[in-house]
Amino acid sequence: MSFIKKNLFGLVTFCLSAVILTVTIMKSGGGSAFLSELGGASPFWLLAAFCCAVAYWYFDALVLDSLVKKKYGNYLLPRSMKTVVTGLLYNALTPFGVGGQPAQIYDMTTVGVESGDSVSFITVKSTIYQVSLAVFAVAALIMTGSFFAGHVDNLHIYLLWGAASNFVILFLAILLFFNVKLVKRIFFHLIHFLRKIKLIHNWRRALKTCLKQVKIFYGSISALKEMRLTLAVCFLYTFMQLIVYYLAPFCVFQSLHMQVKPDFSNLNVLFYFMCAAAITSMMTSFVPIPGAVGAAEACFILMYGLFFSGGLIFTAVIIWRLATYYFFIIAGTAINFSNIKKKRRSVCQDRSSR
Repeated sequence: MSFIKKNLFGLVTFCLSAVILTVTIMKSGGGSAFLSELGGASPFWLLAAFCCAVAYWYFDALVLDSLVKKKYGNYLLPRSMKTVVTGLLYNALTPFGVGGQPAQIYDMTTVGVESGDSVSFITVKSTIYQVSLAVFAVAALIMTGSFFAGHVDNLHIYLLWGAASNFVILFLAILLFFNVKLVKRIFFHLIHFLRKIKLIHNWRRALKTCLKQVKIFYGSISALKEMRLTLAVCFLYTFMQLIVYYLAPFCVFQSLHMQVKPDFSNLNVLFYFMCAAAITSMMTSFVPIPGAVGAAEACFILMYGLFFSGGLIFTAVIIWRLATYYFFIIAGTAINFSNIKKKRRSVCQDRSSR
């Protein structure tokens, strides 16, 4: 019973994912049809899709490694790889991905990084990622927004939540950079408003928590001013991280030998696919369901289904989620489980040597 309570979100996410995966397989024509389509897929492009996921993980680790090595010169890249995949695991299993950052902070403290430094490094990395995500999404909307709006019904409704959430985060980050006192006043009035409508009972504790987070965030933002070269390198790595992630859907469709509808044969398919991926990422970045389960699949079908006909779109979404979602759950679980076993073995050896 205690195991279920501790891992409730993870278990719910797993069950929900299993249901959606099963429904998607049935939509593709059933298990036998899915296996048949998968068997006819190009091994090269399938491998390329999974390589995109590995490259996404690698560039994310490079960002963290670049930040940590400014203070901890002997920090090793494999440690950053483990920290990042731990974060990706908990991002996938918790609502809004809120478990990812604490998991990464804790993982770093276990290898000698001070907790305050861990918070600062992860906060800076997350801010860089969020800014980069918004930049790509805005650029994609400027270049292809009219095209997708003309072919996807009610696209503006799907964009509203993701765009608003990203705008709020970017707005607060910019304000923190220039006027931290104003941000504190905003949170003060927001907490009091939530108190008046009785959404918060212990408003003093909520305000104290918010101000503490603002202080941490401001400290991290201020640190960026002193390391502009490192910041530029981190943005470059993050751009590369997002580019390889946005290439994954193209690799999936290439693997299934899918042909674009005649109406779109004159388009630069790779370019439009990457823009669609950037828009999809923004739409699903703040979905409260762990791993954006359900929403990610729906947005994928919505954005890419207009290019293709037939049931292969459902096979494509399964492969895409295997490469960009389930892969990180499996890799993160395997690496952390292996690490736990090593620690237990080390403890047993220490006890036996006494």
